[in-house]
Amino acid sequence: MSDISLGIQLTLTGMFVVFLTLIVLSFAMWLTGRLMKEKTVEIKKGEFNESEILAISGAIYCYRSETEGTVLKFRPLTHWKREARIEAMERI
Repeated sequence: MSDISLGIQLTLTGMFVVFLTLIVLSFAMWLTGRLMKEKTVEIKKGEFNESEILAISGAIYCYRSETEGTVLKFRPLTHWKREARIEAMERI
C-alpha cells in the first residue's frame, strides 16, 4: 500500500504545483495588462489634427503615384485545366 499512497501523494503534489504556477502566471499577466494599459484619447468623429491630415494626404499621394498608369495584364484562359495540373505537379 505504501507504493500506491506514495504515487497518489506525488500526483496530487504535482497537480497542486502545476495549478499554483498557472494561477500565479495568469495573475502576473493580468496585472501587467492593467499596468501597461494605454490611455485612449477620445477623438470626435471627423476631427483630425494637422499631422494626421499630412500623413493621410501623403499616403494618398504615394498610392496614386504608384498605381497611376499601370495596366493589368491577363493571360488568356485556354488550357487552364492542364496548366493547373502541371503547376500542381511542379509543387510536389
